[in-house]
Amino acid sequence: GHLFTAAGMTGRTASDERVYVRCPWAESHSDGRGFGEDSSSAIAAPTSDTFLGAFFCAHSHCADKTIMDVIRALPKEHVAAAMKKYPLAVHGIRRAASRGAK
Repeated sequence: GHLFTAAGMTGRTASDERVYVRCPWAESHSDGRGFGEDSSSAIAAPTSDTFLGAFFCAHSHCADKTIMDVIRALPKEHVAAAMKKYPLAVHGIRRAASRGAK
């Protein structure tokens, strides 16, 4: 969430505490959705099982995108700032990378 906020890519909060976001690949969406104003792209807060939270985009070309793809797509300066602010995220990133997450 911090990464999307720092990059100015967050929209409104959904009733279930997901936050609608601008999809990093929104320019490829054929229907003009995914820019944070609708529910087609969202993030969810981390849980005890998902140190990094979750990313969801309803567009078919984004179906296989992982949280690691999102981290790689967002501006590097925001990734570095988030890792400094949330050191446990570094553990989550390393853990995801070691499991072979894309």
